[in-house]
Amino acid sequence: MAKIFVKIGIVLLLPSLAVASQKWQIIDQMLRQVAGAEVITRDNKIYIFGGYAEVEGAATRTIQVYDPSAAVGSRWQIAGEMLFPRSNFVARLYQDTVYIVGGRSGQRRETVTAMETWTFGNAGKLYPSDPILNRIGSTGEIWQHYLIILGGYNGNNPELNMGYITIFDLATGRSLGQNRIFAGQSRYSQASILVNSNLFIFGGVRGVVSNRVYRINLDTLDWEQDPPAVNENSIRVFPDLPRPRSAMKAVQTALDTVYLIGGHDAAEKALNVVSKFIITPYGYQHDVGPPLQRARKDLVAAAIDSVIYVFGGVNEYNEVLGSVEALLNPLDNSVEQKEVISTFRLEQNYPNPFNLSTTIEFELTRSEEIRLDIFSSNGRLIRTLVQSKLAAGVHHYTWDGYTSENSPAPSGVYLYTLTTEFGTQTRKLLLVK
Repeated sequence: MAKIFVKIGIVLLLPSLAVASQKWQIIDQMLRQVAGAEVITRDNKIYIFGGYAEVEGAATRTIQVYDPSAAVGSRWQIAGEMLFPRSNFVARLYQDTVYIVGGRSGQRRETVTAMETWTFGNAGKLYPSDPILNRIGSTGEIWQHYLIILGGYNGNNPELNMGYITIFDLATGRSLGQNRIFAGQSRYSQASILVNSNLFIFGGVRGVVSNRVYRINLDTLDWEQDPPAVNENSIRVFPDLPRPRSAMKAVQTALDTVYLIGGHDAAEKALNVVSKFIITPYGYQHDVGPPLQRARKDLVAAAIDSVIYVFGGVNEYNEVLGSVEALLNPLDNSVEQKEVISTFRLEQNYPNPFNLSTTIEFELTRSEEIRLDIFSSNGRLIRTLVQSKLAAGVHHYTWDGYTSENSPAPSGVYLYTLTTEFGTQTRKLLLVK
């Protein structure tokens, strides 16, 4: 069988040129420096809600607006105020109304128990207190008419941390309850992004800083449940983040590319690290992005007209920053990103369907660490066939239809995934008994 690969010399050269052509620039200073704020975009303007001006200080109610197209000196204005001061909260835009949930209001983790709304130029609305929405360090997204809140913790009443995911129906104004998903400690300070109907969740803290990536396909959930049932094993995707990270921000720049910006890990209080999470037809891969000029966590970030803007945050010295950085033309290396995955290839298994055993073939164009896994159709790990550093060339592995517990797997559709240093590829196989 003939196979075509991009030459390694070209693939290795292109990333260096792409990264070199991209560089963050400090272009402005915030009107009021903050960290732990939230951001939404509307009419090519960037609205920055709340945050704190001093580490461990009280939060603010102020809403700042930044207009990148305005003349220097005229880009900043005060757009209004929230009803409550908030930091480390969630704000999302739905039909010209900003829904604002949770967060810390004071110096000792005092929390905000009620959701509020803000409509551009009009008075806000306050909802009744809801302990389910009373969270610090959550993330969230809006899909259809649902506000989906992920993670967080309750600073005053840890026993209220009953569920990881909670849903608020914006059409009915009703909270749908919560679902645990993860056992044990609460997860918080994660980054999230919604790509079509796929909700991706990155990193965060769960006892320790995490490098895991999760995907919830919202189209497949049963929305008759309160809320839909999800379990951890069914939503984890590979490869993991290149390093554990928390308190970063995710910004989508193209249909297939998400920038993960800043944050911190266990060793460094603030990072200037930027990575790219790339969605391919075969799976997912990570790529290196240009580093920030200033290391920062608890930042806010947004994309306008193919430019990514980063505001505020906390640096490695525990100081709140006021600088604004911009990355021009973040799509410049999109060709290089798509070519990288051609450095390895996963073939269709044979025979397929199979009864007793099937062979999985793949080819590497360089020596690298790989992992070959079998998953159920709902994403549960069934068996790892190999996890090792392999030489360049063609490799064959056989699956006998048994699980890692040496039990026969039932008939059905399974997924086999090859994970390499450059990304993943996934194909389907059918076991018939």
